[in-house]
Amino acid sequence: MKNNIIVLTDEKHIWGLLGKAQQGSTVRMLGMGNSMRPLLESGRDYIDLTVVKHDTQLKKNDIVFYKSHEDKYVLHRIYTVSEEGYYPNGDGNLSIEPLLKRERIYLKAVGFVRKGKYISINSKGYRCYVTIWTKLLPFRVHLLRWHNQFCKVISILKRSSRK
Repeated sequence: MKNNIIVLTDEKHIWGLLGKAQQGSTVRMLGMGNSMRPLLESGRDYIDLTVVKHDTQLKKNDIVFYKSHEDKYVLHRIYTVSEEGYYPNGDGNLSIEPLLKRERIYLKAVGFVRKGKYISINSKGYRCYVTIWTKLLPFRVHLLRWHNQFCKVISILKRSSRK
């Protein structure tokens, strides 16, 4: 990865991030929020992104950084592609978002640093996760509840083992 910068996703850093990407750099962003859980943990994991140009192919399951219909900057997965645009969905969300026009998409993920380990979007493990997780949308409410409870139990066990 060339010319990495690390920024948070707050508004004052967005334009610097986009500017570096438009110059040809792959940029690294710290994930914030819970909408991409369980793939990305807020404040821990990083996303490597490249600029989306007019000829960049965008397809189902790509993770993109865009400005939402609520004028917020968001990192979510393309769940469905239509002739009019894209319908995104966060891995930790239970519903599909409104239509997203291509001109609102700025960056596309090329990899992640999850728990300190780099994961390419082309890796077999990641592609397997994507295939399974996107098909499980109708069951996510139960899976996410179980995941959250499991994480709480692990946290409690870790704390009690330190005492």
